[in-house]
Amino acid sequence: MPTNRSEDEFLFDELSNINNMLVNAQRDLQKKTYELEELNKKLEKEISQRKLIEEKLRKLSTQDPLTKIYNLRHFRELSETEIKRTRRFKKTAAFIMLDIDHFKKVNDSHGHAAGDKVLIEVVNNCLNNIREVDVLARYGGEEFIIMLPETDKWQAGATAERLRETIANLEIRVDSGTIQVSSSFGISELNGGDEEQTLETCLKQADKALYQSKEAGRNRVTIWDGEDQI
Repeated sequence: MPTNRSEDEFLFDELSNINNMLVNAQRDLQKKTYELEELNKKLEKEISQRKLIEEKLRKLSTQDPLTKIYNLRHFRELSETEIKRTRRFKKTAAFIMLDIDHFKKVNDSHGHAAGDKVLIEVVNNCLNNIREVDVLARYGGEEFIIMLPETDKWQAGATAERLRETIANLEIRVDSGTIQVSSSFGISELNGGDEEQTLETCLKQADKALYQSKEAGRNRVTIWDGEDQI
């Protein structure tokens, strides 16, 4: 004949049920926590991958793929910003345009891979001999352009002369031997007090000065000074 359960037994069963419910809830919570942590890891990985993609896209839009310096489009953007600052504070800025002399002969004699190495070595040399604030970019082919903030044409001339000498002293080793090159330079100056001067004006003046260097025999620096060259 069954016996009546005591109140303590009922209470014990009730507590056991509650405990089981808590254990199950804790397990569910641990499972959900683990799933959330895994989801966060996946999300963090996707964010990192997206940032890497964005950085690659940014570099593709601003960087020359061979030399890893700025491309001309981004150079123009940075220069326009610097020109506004130069005008605001009535400072000067300078532009150096340089061209590797007889570069076609390098490609013809040693091949395009050797020509690419020459470009990279010349760029690295330039980076080692200009300031961090100076902006170096590939202008096109074997031509490069440098924007020098708060610099006049004479200071830029000294920088260009240093670059000319160090480039001429480079010994670039390629599969077919050692290559040495020279370079020609043209310099223009932006006067912050002259509202009529533009980036295009400065680039054209530097290009004309560079042309004068080539006409005079190459491997030299020419500073634009109106119609007269120095």
